[in-house]
Amino acid sequence: MWPHSCDARYNPAMEYTLERTLPFDDFVNALTISPDGALLAVATRDKRVPNHVIDLRDGSPRTAPRSQRRGLCFGADGALYAAGVSVERFDLTAARPGHATLKIPGHKKGLTTCLPSPDGRWIAVHAHHETLQLWHLAGAAPALRGSWSALATGRYFFRADSAAFGFVASAYDAGRRHDTLQHVALGADGTCGAPVVTALPEGLSTYDVVLSSPLGLIAIPFPDQDLTRYDWHSLRPHRLGVEAVKASTMRCDLALSPDGTFAVVQPVTPARRPWSLQVVSLSDGTVIARVVLGDVSAAMLALAPGGRRVACVPSDGTREVRVYAPG
Repeated sequence: MWPHSCDARYNPAMEYTLERTLPFDDFVNALTISPDGALLAVATRDKRVPNHVIDLRDGSPRTAPRSQRRGLCFGADGALYAAGVSVERFDLTAARPGHATLKIPGHKKGLTTCLPSPDGRWIAVHAHHETLQLWHLAGAAPALRGSWSALATGRYFFRADSAAFGFVASAYDAGRRHDTLQHVALGADGTCGAPVVTALPEGLSTYDVVLSSPLGLIAIPFPDQDLTRYDWHSLRPHRLGVEAVKASTMRCDLALSPDGTFAVVQPVTPARRPWSLQVVSLSDGTVIARVVLGDVSAAMLALAPGGRRVACVPSDGTREVRVYAPG
């Protein structure tokens, strides 16, 4: 029995319906919504037109990066970061929105992800099975400040105040595996300390997606599959009582709003019941809205500020993004 019933806290007045369907010519690699909720960025495997930026207010296209990308994410200032063979930053409000304002090397095969810090002064770059790098962006040019073996790296994040960077790691000693959480202090002058190693918080593993919010770390630990908030100071788990499908690298069933106060999750669905999504307040676990998907679950998720819109990709391989809003 879950500590709180999802149905008991679900507000039936908040039912999201399909606002628009965006078809693409190839599979979707990534999707993200801008901090103001106005833009949706989508990376696809289409070599001719790999990336798309759509104005969610009317569905119109905007200028997007041209080279093929594995990951896209917005910075807090609205800049779009695109990760592939290199990581580049694009100012979508500039006169030349398709012109990169910075460039950092990535994986030679394009297998790269990235994450900017909340204050925009740092960016973490993960080259698949190679390195996790930490770059400082506040100087005249990007400066590499730290590098760790990605073979021992699971998940990475910035603290909400941008004063620390953290990552989940594994190491082997005398044939035994040790999983740890490592913290790197970040200085206002662009310096960073050596990783401080601690035990993983209760319930977390190296396979769990860990996201950062002002309220703490957010995850769906296995085997409970309960949406859980970890307080920044104690890192003790506060289970929110929202049963959800465990997120993974191949199938993301957890996304946060840009301000980090709401989450969208895909609840575990018993047989013969339609798949759905739930928008959850991270302060107390209240389910504020629901999206009924039908017979097909979601493979990727993105959430607008305040939970105003939900974007997802069908898990059956359909080459489209579906956008839902309050009906």
